[in-house]
Amino acid sequence: MTLFRDVSRIIRGIFPVSFHAFRVRLRFVLVVLVIGGAAASHVAYVDVDSQVTAFTDKPCRIEEADADGDVQVFVAAYAECAYDHTLTNDFDTALAHINTALDLYYDSVKSPFHIDPAVLAPLYVQRGQIHLLLYEWDDVLADYNTALSIDPEYADAYYYRGVLYYSVRFEREKAMPDFARYLELAPDGDLAEKAAQYLADIQAELKALER
Repeated sequence: MTLFRDVSRIIRGIFPVSFHAFRVRLRFVLVVLVIGGAAASHVAYVDVDSQVTAFTDKPCRIEEADADGDVQVFVAAYAECAYDHTLTNDFDTALAHINTALDLYYDSVKSPFHIDPAVLAPLYVQRGQIHLLLYEWDDVLADYNTALSIDPEYADAYYYRGVLYYSVRFEREKAMPDFARYLELAPDGDLAEKAAQYLADIQAELKALER
């Protein structure tokens, strides 16, 4: 058995951004880690399946958001810009845009009691995905942890953190409860089949190590 059962393990990501103005669903294959002995090579590519209900015509519609004057629309526009720059492999600009979205959101709330976890937690997961593409593993984990501290029932964040633990940090024992928690929160979710497969793979690997 190689380090991974199939020699490579794919990190799959979704930018689960849901705001007043748009909803984007996409499947993003983020990083393929190919392990061979002590050497590792990284390949990033995109497989997009998106459904966009707004912000479709232009990659960045900051001016339109400015004309609207709604801070939530501004936040959504910058998050969408971050997504578009990610697709063009301009990760530094994507990171700058998602940071702006976060700053705008925090500036718009009057107190921590007014924070909407359904808006803020996905922004941190989106930023974590960008850090992932930059191979900034500690920052990825920090953003996923922050998302879960904001919304402890945000199922997708458990899934992505589980993938990070398993595929990048090689921490099976930490990945298992994250995949299990995802399945508890979203047994019929879009990622349920993948979470169940990861869980089965880890259990099989741990059992094999006991032999």
